[in-house]
Amino acid sequence: MTVVAPKVLKSLEQICKEFGRSRRTVKKWHEQGAPIYKDGRTYGAEVNALTVWLVRQGR
Repeated sequence: MTVVAPKVLKSLEQICKEFGRSRRTVKKWHEQGAPIYKDGRTYGAEVNALTVWLVRQGR
């Protein structure tokens, strides 16, 4: 069995680049309940969790 560590994105810019979306779109996802955390001015997300959320949203 192969175990793969989750890919964690540690900035809004990383999330935008990974998903090919604008800062505005990613912030909107956060407001809509996406598994994106915000600590002060810093955003972050785990790629698999966000991907699952997007699929469930039909995006």
